[in-house]
Amino acid sequence: MRNQQQPGGPVDWPPATTSAESAAALEKSQFVPFGKKIPRLPGVKYFVTSGVQECMMCRRIITHAENYGHGFFELCSNEVISAKPMCEAQQKVLAACPEFKQDWCYSDNGGGDQQLLSPCPAVLKCHYCLGLNPLHCVKRGEYGTYEGM
Repeated sequence: MRNQQQPGGPVDWPPATTSAESAAALEKSQFVPFGKKIPRLPGVKYFVTSGVQECMMCRRIITHAENYGHGFFELCSNEVISAKPMCEAQQKVLAACPEFKQDWCYSDNGGGDQQLLSPCPAVLKCHYCLGLNPLHCVKRGEYGTYEGM
């Protein structure tokens, strides 16, 4: 059964495809980080991710590394097919990053003062290793944020 377009909604939503067509389209799609220069391939549909989505992926990689080891090469095996290339790119950068591999980092306390943290919080690993905005990565109650909001 084909989906009916809602009046006033986007012309391509909900997609008017069968599940087999959707699966084939998903295989020819890829998530890409916002603002990064990535070579475009013909016939591939690109989905631009937000900084929050990039941080969520980074956190999943870190969680899998805690379970299977930082050197394990398939930390992205559970990602959907269109998210795997971005996940594998993040994993490759993380694997070369001392904060990720050694699980320690320095936290800037302001005024030129730094504190050594071990274990290094995920928010700082994603920030130092991947350059992600820490405000996109921090969760309530984590790393000195107020939980009561």
